[in-house]
Amino acid sequence: MHNGRRICLLVLGMHRSGTSALARVVSLLGADLPKTIMGPNRGNERGHWEPERLVACHDRLLERLGSRWNDWQSLDTVDLPAAVHADFTRELSDLIDADYPEAGLFVLKEPRLCRLVPFYSRLLREKGIEARYLLAIRNPLAVIHSLSDRDGIWPGRVALLWLRHALDSEYATRNASRAIVSFEQVLHDWRPAMQRAGARISLRWPRPFDDAAADITTFLTGEMQHFAPSRRELAARDDVPVWVRQAYRALLDLEVNPDDDRAITTLDAIRGAFDAASPMFADALQREIDTRRAELAAARADVAAKVARIKQLDANVTGRGADIAERDASIGVLKAEIAARDEKLAFGEGTIKGLTAQVTAQREEIARLAAELTRMRDDLNGTAASHAPTLKVVADGT
Repeated sequence: MHNGRRICLLVLGMHRSGTSALARVVSLLGADLPKTIMGPNRGNERGHWEPERLVACHDRLLERLGSRWNDWQSLDTVDLPAAVHADFTRELSDLIDADYPEAGLFVLKEPRLCRLVPFYSRLLREKGIEARYLLAIRNPLAVIHSLSDRDGIWPGRVALLWLRHALDSEYATRNASRAIVSFEQVLHDWRPAMQRAGARISLRWPRPFDDAAADITTFLTGEMQHFAPSRRELAARDDVPVWVRQAYRALLDLEVNPDDDRAITTLDAIRGAFDAASPMFADALQREIDTRRAELAAARADVAAKVARIKQLDANVTGRGADIAERDASIGVLKAEIAARDEKLAFGEGTIKGLTAQVTAQREEIARLAAELTRMRDDLNGTAASHAPTLKVVADGT
């Protein structure tokens, strides 16, 4: 397979270009994966199949080079100071030793590798490891759609990123052992795609295709490709830069015929023009970015002010609510007092009514007694009058 030499299969490709799928298929054909693998996430539910610490290290390396993962300008690792180069070489060397301690054939994948091939070529050579390359390509329309949907990046910027990753990885591996593998071909029929790739890099896969078929088919089946535009659709899209469309056609030609001089000439012309134009593009884009950032900062400040105002209004409403609640409680107490007083008044009114009735009855009784007394007096007066002559005779003694 590798005659006792350690072989590193570097999977190179733009983000969302099928590098994860290709790395997994390679592993199922017998290449070792890293000991510590980055887990799946949104947009890559099947897994990344790359060393967990690699992304952070690459990001720091790109930062020292004045770049970052979504930068589409040219990059030269020679710009690194010797001491910095030595530090990153040691860190990445230790990472490889930790993740692939005894691997004779192993797969190393991470999209940022596209721009760091010269750095890794030297690193692996110093470690006595042979580098062979698998360049994963995918219809740029699918990449643009996928990355824009996942990260919200402007489609035009994604197109330039695809072009930079494709051109850099192709040029850096042109004289090395490499194979170009299209994501669409792997999904359509992985057997001839991987057979051709193995032949291109002079590698006999450790695991026979028939033994790996069930595992690979199961892995590739399902929602591996959410958006699958055709080459015709790409050719008809005037909003995709012509350099992107031409570069993709040239890479597809090299997948079939690695010695296609016309395709190489096309890629060289595109790379030269792109590198020359990049500073101008960068200046224009940076001005646009600065403007958008200023607008965004102003919008955020406005939103922050409005949020603060809303919070103040909420606080006022809360305070007023507390006042209202206190007033409601006071009103409740007053209502209770009024109800108690009403109850007392009602009792008093009932008592007064009872006393009034008694007084009325007593007055009626007094009136009756007075009438009775008057009648009795009248009766007595009448009796006295009738006996008056008799009483006079008696008085006279006759």
